[in-house]
Amino acid sequence: MSESTPQISILVIEDDAGDFGLIRASIRRAGLRRRGGSESLDWASTLVDGVRMATGAKPDVVLLDLSLPDSTGIATVQMMRSVLPDVPIIVLTGADDHQLAAAALEAGAQDYLVKGQFEHDALGRAIRHAVVRQKLESRLRLFEAALNSAANGIVITDVNATVVWANPAFTRMTGISLAEAVGNRPIEMLNTGQQDEDFYRRMWETILDGRVWSGELVNRRKDGSVYDEALTIS
Repeated sequence: MSESTPQISILVIEDDAGDFGLIRASIRRAGLRRRGGSESLDWASTLVDGVRMATGAKPDVVLLDLSLPDSTGIATVQMMRSVLPDVPIIVLTGADDHQLAAAALEAGAQDYLVKGQFEHDALGRAIRHAVVRQKLESRLRLFEAALNSAANGIVITDVNATVVWANPAFTRMTGISLAEAVGNRPIEMLNTGQQDEDFYRRMWETILDGRVWSGELVNRRKDGSVYDEALTIS
């Protein structure tokens, strides 16, 4: 199967048979098919049935109406998000309500489309983009978990050497919490005076030039005690 015909399974939770028919037609036009070439859609007309189907065979994406017989509004998104935390949800609703759209996205939906108001291929594009975004977000969560579990202290700064993030190992090593570190420069928090301004200037020249800097420093913890640290910065 070619890249132009993505292999994907879609769960539609929609109580109106006519709307489901329009959704099915849009998905067929978009060329979305399940692995093996069969139609990619499963249909549930209530949230309870949707949850049952989703837990039985995990879909790649959920198209969710917010006006179901057994659930309405943002609680519907929240329920599906709790059942499928790693599956993208696209809200399809008849309500052209910007506040509702914002609330749905805040609750975990990837996109919000108003029935009858999206152009020919908008639904197909939204499905493709939602799946790609979800994969990227999953990778980012994996990277974050790896950084958080690292035994070595890791600090991320901007080009002005201001801390924007630090992992738990940094806090264990220095006694400085993430909230205390963000917005400050490591030189201001950790400097013992044993490295002068010229030392740090040369270090940052190396880093900003795109090269890797490695060296040893004597740093200060929050409680005033000092420790030796071997650093690699890129």
